[in-house]
Amino acid sequence: AQGLPGFRPPARLLELLAEEAAGNNHQYAPGRGLPVLAAHVADKLNLPGTAVAKNILITCGATEAITDTYLHLARKAGSTFTVAAFGPAYESYSRLPMLLEHRFVELTRDESDPDFLTKTADLLVGQGVDLLFVGSPGNPFGQVIPANEVDFWCQMAAKTSLNVVFDMVYSDLWFDQPVAFPTPVLQERVYIVGSFS
Repeated sequence: AQGLPGFRPPARLLELLAEEAAGNNHQYAPGRGLPVLAAHVADKLNLPGTAVAKNILITCGATEAITDTYLHLARKAGSTFTVAAFGPAYESYSRLPMLLEHRFVELTRDESDPDFLTKTADLLVGQGVDLLFVGSPGNPFGQVIPANEVDFWCQMAAKTSLNVVFDMVYSDLWFDQPVAFPTPVLQERVYIVGSFS
């Protein structure tokens, strides 16, 4: 779907692809999502079946999910909306605010500073940030955010009006450490974007 091979694919592969394409198998789910897929997501995240309708949205890709979440939160915020992400910021995190004329704050990650999280939280409050993007594993370096930091941002969302989007698109790949999901998964002002890529 993304790019052309520099050679002729094997004939049998093309035949199999044609058979699959003729059926009801597509790269992307329809706009309303697939109920069976949403149920599988709930199962993977150990959510009760009743959580599916209210808490899981299947989109045509992670960029659409990030954009939908962003637009929803920006509309709720009203006239001013400030977004933050750690640099170097993934393009969706910085380009959406630019395109929609919202303010963007690029944060610096200094894990050598024992007060890094507290200082960053103070900066977010001082800058009036409405939405924090946290990529884990993050583009472009594949950095995995430790569980204590995931918990920290969730606690901040619980104590303030900050919304946190955890972009966990590559969480099923293996990095130096396992990817930590918010615990519990369902929390106010906490959003998780995942993928089956």
